[in-house]
Amino acid sequence: MSELLFECYKVPAVCYGIDSLFSFSFNDNVKGTSLIISIGYQTTHVIPYIDGQHVADKVRRINVGGFQMITYMHRLLQLKYPVHVNNITLSRVEELLHDHCSIAYDYQESLKKWASNEYYEKHVKKIQLPYSQVVAPPTLSE
Repeated sequence: MSELLFECYKVPAVCYGIDSLFSFSFNDNVKGTSLIISIGYQTTHVIPYIDGQHVADKVRRINVGGFQMITYMHRLLQLKYPVHVNNITLSRVEELLHDHCSIAYDYQESLKKWASNEYYEKHVKKIQLPYSQVVAPPTLSE
């Protein structure tokens, strides 16, 4: 790839690295200590950033990513609504996850909020699946 970039496209320079570290250094100029969590489609990386430097030997990879979240939600919805098994597809679940789900920064506080009926009624989202009529085969009569 580098050869193509340099020879065919005349690119003056190339830098390869970890995307989350590039993003962190570009968006945050803090020289202190941070924890970078990069969630991908297949894996999650946890990168400690101590005193302005990432600690490479403490980086951890967890084999849980966005796809596992989608398949888990897919299974939950199919178990909860067995009548709609054909309407609950992986692509529809992915769309629901992207459009209607959020991350709880303080999980205990979020649970307390959702326990309140007023908060629940104000923030609950109801989704109507497409209606598909089941066509019954004709019955034989005498």
